[in-house]
Amino acid sequence: GVFLAAVSRDGTIEMINRHGAEILGYSVGELIGRNWFETVVPESVRESRLSAFQQMVSSSTSDGIAQYKGEILCADGTEKEILWRSSLLREECGAVSGIVTSGELI
Repeated sequence: GVFLAAVSRDGTIEMINRHGAEILGYSVGELIGRNWFETVVPESVRESRLSAFQQMVSSSTSDGIAQYKGEILCADGTEKEILWRSSLLREECGAVSGIVTSGELI
């Protein structure tokens, strides 16, 4: 199973698959509409991850793909390491609307 989520430019979780929600210890409904960074990014790396996200969604020259290892914060307070691959989501006009990210537990 692969963790899959879509996050809007403002950091709102727009979509998450059941497997991703299960890894985090939430239901899908509990995550939709919440802020990705406040909910699933550990506080120790939140600022740097938010900065990288903002740079990715605001760069017009970026190829729009990022791959990295990073921890997620689960509902019970534990952290799990994930190998992530993120890509920009674009509207029909080409404007960046957010990212789609997939990940696998390491």
